[in-house]
Amino acid sequence: MVEDDVVRQATLLCDVNRFDEATALVARLLATQPDSVRGWLTLARARLLAGDPDAAFDAALTAGRLAPDLADCHALAGAAPAAMGRYTEAARARTAPLPGIRVPRRRA
Repeated sequence: MVEDDVVRQATLLCDVNRFDEATALVARLLATQPDSVRGWLTLARARLLAGDPDAAFDAALTAGRLAPDLADCHALAGAAPAAMGRYTEAARARTAPLPGIRVPRRRA
């Protein structure tokens, strides 16, 4: 599977509210390319739009472990708790380090 083609097709499926098909397509990609950050982010978006914020959050965190400095990981990790009405957690997820991010400490 070519990552760009799968992500593009899954995005189009999401655009026409075919979230389960998008999820299945991206899941096949991730089975062969588990380090695909774009795949995990696309899965997070599909699950969030499908009304499954827990799965969206898990996918966003996985993407965050793979690409800790990518803002999209933080955005989706924050959108999932917000969809559940957990706004404090959502704000924290958007601004706090995701698992795998090393935050440099200030020197005294």
